[in-house]
Amino acid sequence: TAEDLLANHFFVLAQWAAVHLAAIPTDLVGAQLVIDVMSAVLDVGENRLGSNLPLYRSALAEIQQVFVRASLAAATSPRADPGEEASKD
Repeated sequence: TAEDLLANHFFVLAQWAAVHLAAIPTDLVGAQLVIDVMSAVLDVGENRLGSNLPLYRSALAEIQQVFVRASLAAATSPRADPGEEASKD
């Protein structure tokens, strides 16, 4: 059914967002795009997505929380000066 196909794709998107957030360095731009698409699917699909809608909303909320933590970590982590590595050689 369409609901099953969308459920599968929704969780693939969640996994893809997690890949972006786990990358080194963290790909916040890529993760945000995927999270925005997940949110749009829920906003447009709403109750037509079936009985698993609360599960989808929960999954979105979790990946958004991971994104916020990754954003905060990126904002507070010291960044190495590009010339610093060259001077260590």
